[in-house]
Amino acid sequence: MGYVYTLVTTGPGTNILFGAALDTNGTLTNLAGFPFPTGGTGGGRVMYDAANKRLYALNSGTSGSNTVNAWSVNTATGALTAMPFSPFFLPTGPFTFFRSMCANPSGSVLVFGREGVYPGFLNVASFLITATTATQVSFLGTDPISPASCTFSQNGAFLYTGGIHLNSTVNFRGYSVNQSTGVLTELPGSPFTTYLGDAYGYRADSSGRLFAFKANNDGLVFTTSAGIPAAVPGNPFPNAQSVSSMLLHPSGYYLTTSLDGNNIGVFRINGSGSATTLSPVAGSPFANGGLGSLVSVVDGTGNFLVTANSHSRNTTVFGFDQVTGALTQLLVTPPNSFGTNYLTISDLAFAPASTATPPTVVTGSASGIGTNSATVNGTANPNGSATNANFEYGLTTGYGNTTPVQSLGSGNSPVSIGGGGVTGLACGSVYHFRATATNAGGTSVGSDATFTTAACPPPTVVTGIATGISRTGATLNGTANPNGAATTAYFEYGRTVSYGTTTPVQTLGAGNSGVAIGGGSITGLICNTLYHFRAVATNTSGTTNGADATLTTVRCAITSDFDGDGKADPTVYRPSTGGWFALQSSTNYSSSLAFSWGLSTDTPVPGDYDGDGKIDPAIFRPSTGLWAILKSSTNYTTSTAVSWGLSTDVPVPGDFDGDGKADPTVFRASTGGWFILKSSTNYTTSFGVSWGLSTADTPLPADYDGDGKADPAIYRPSTGLWAILNSSTNYTTSSAVSWGLSTDVAVPGDYDGDGKADPTVFRPSTGGWFVLTSSTNYTSSFGVSWGLSTDVPAPADFDGDGKFDPAVFGPSTGGWHILKSSTNYTTSASFSWGLGTDTPLYQRP
Repeated sequence: MGYVYTLVTTGPGTNILFGAALDTNGTLTNLAGFPFPTGGTGGGRVMYDAANKRLYALNSGTSGSNTVNAWSVNTATGALTAMPFSPFFLPTGPFTFFRSMCANPSGSVLVFGREGVYPGFLNVASFLITATTATQVSFLGTDPISPASCTFSQNGAFLYTGGIHLNSTVNFRGYSVNQSTGVLTELPGSPFTTYLGDAYGYRADSSGRLFAFKANNDGLVFTTSAGIPAAVPGNPFPNAQSVSSMLLHPSGYYLTTSLDGNNIGVFRINGSGSATTLSPVAGSPFANGGLGSLVSVVDGTGNFLVTANSHSRNTTVFGFDQVTGALTQLLVTPPNSFGTNYLTISDLAFAPASTATPPTVVTGSASGIGTNSATVNGTANPNGSATNANFEYGLTTGYGNTTPVQSLGSGNSPVSIGGGGVTGLACGSVYHFRATATNAGGTSVGSDATFTTAACPPPTVVTGIATGISRTGATLNGTANPNGAATTAYFEYGRTVSYGTTTPVQTLGAGNSGVAIGGGSITGLICNTLYHFRAVATNTSGTTNGADATLTTVRCAITSDFDGDGKADPTVYRPSTGGWFALQSSTNYSSSLAFSWGLSTDTPVPGDYDGDGKIDPAIFRPSTGLWAILKSSTNYTTSTAVSWGLSTDVPVPGDFDGDGKADPTVFRASTGGWFILKSSTNYTTSFGVSWGLSTADTPLPADYDGDGKADPAIYRPSTGLWAILNSSTNYTTSSAVSWGLSTDVAVPGDYDGDGKADPTVFRPSTGGWFVLTSSTNYTSSFGVSWGLSTDVPAPADFDGDGKFDPAVFGPSTGGWHILKSSTNYTTSASFSWGLGTDTPLYQRP
């Protein structure tokens, strides 16, 4: 039923390989032609590669030859035939020797660990194996861990090595394995620290768990995720005896061999994942019948355990009860069965006997190829033995994924391998696949084949809603599903569905679910304005535009609106006391606000300097150039002061930088200069423009071009000229209209509600108001009659309809008279508010 191969060492002499047949009664019979010398020295390891029916012997030790023998195994007779590349040599180094050897499941990659106690000479080497060659592809340092043992995960994707840790707290290393090339890449977080002390005997099971034993003999169990190990909560699991080696039984047992105790420990593996525990079976440990129990192997059926006794140089065969885990001693070969001249037994390996012929496998072509799925096809001829088959597939020839195993029977003709439907593939990608089949004669793999999934679809885009909307900014939101292809996205926005402005491009990856598009914070918007926006995403298959969405920025600060209700409040400034008195529209003019702010020689310059939507009491003191602002945003408990301007300057505050806050600004009649101290930089920077003549012009800043910024503008009474320097073109263009007489009073404001100031004059001689409408590009006008020759014009949006209302203040009576634009100038409102010596507050827009 199989063959047991035993490697022994003669000290200075060559290593000797013994071979014996194990029958169904547990009897060992020496094979013809054995023992024979390997040609290497120093003891070492012996290992069977079931996938390729090969036996390897590592000749190493402190004075070993550092060579590896390789033979093909005739599974019908147990005879060995040297492979073309045998022996091959391992790297040499002082004070070190190769102690461990392991192979990936397909036998294409062999790994050897070099042990020692001198840092700088501890390494792990990988070799790529073919039918004719053994080629070293990796040689990595493992300091401070001496790799005395190693194992592959059962899918071959990961390798773990460990042993003595040289004065360090780390215990073992992990690597990802390219099974096509044999190249090793250390895993993130490696080396791993999960317990104290050395650990050996690493073994992995089909569920991805990793097992080992500590130097103090306790058992260790780890779960793995993407190759990264994590100790289960019960670690370590006590073991009362010393341990020299460990192996896993296919029926779910953890077996230990004790060199000093001369016995075998059997532990049941309970639970799964992080709930895994180890518990001894009844009767464990089991006496061995020999001295120096070093290492054990399990036969192919799991019914027998064979142990090598190093000191007595003989072998013990146990029957293994796969239900209870109990061992029954069947055979103890006589002491010195391996001779008296040999120092010790180094290792054992078991090769199942078989007369079966491996399957014949043909990889077909893929069909039904879609964006994320396909069907892989192939056939296998069982060649008379019960055969199982499936497919391996992946983005490389390392594959990494398998289809469900299919039973093909035991016929002698090719059978289609079913179960080849694969899903969850990446679109627009090349996939490798091959058929693989296994029977008692071994495993056969078909040739590699490829297919390419259909191109990824364009992204799926959803425009969300805007949040954080203010006067001058907002955050645009939306999502995009990359649909499997690398995708970028951004937002378009503007005042029409032509948009015109974009946010920075964001990288969203190549997933298959919706991803939030970042970078949607926008600034520089105009208050009380409708904006359109949409999300846009692009991948290799095209660009997708999300649906159009809109937002409206917060309303602009209303001239003379001290209570923030969106309506102007009749307000006067009393120079004699520095008093400010606002009659509140928010209470239907039943209450008022009063502030003391300024001196009799100050000029009132009200504006929304703190951006809270309310007008702040503020003064300009010509004698010192002081601007003093009482902040409504702190309920008038704090103030701000800056020095800006000369005693001969005219204060003309306005939002010149478009940040939603008024900027201290002066017009210097002597030069026509405008000097603006920017609130957007917290008054640390400024800019200036030259616009207008000396005392002949009246400065009238307002937002004439509708870009959310005040424009430098002048009115020249001598000619009725209005000259406007456009901020929307960065002051490179201007507009000029002729409107008004030399005796008129200029009162610009947004009388037609289009978001732009209109050139407007009040004619005291007749009480006429004449408005040149910007909404018609100054091609039409309208007029109303409102006020007496002795009245002071003080227009503002008193009714909250977004249009300026003609309004006058009568100093003789303190009366305010407002003609409402909201009723198309058919109704009015009047209030008595102020003294004859008061100044009615009209802050030009």
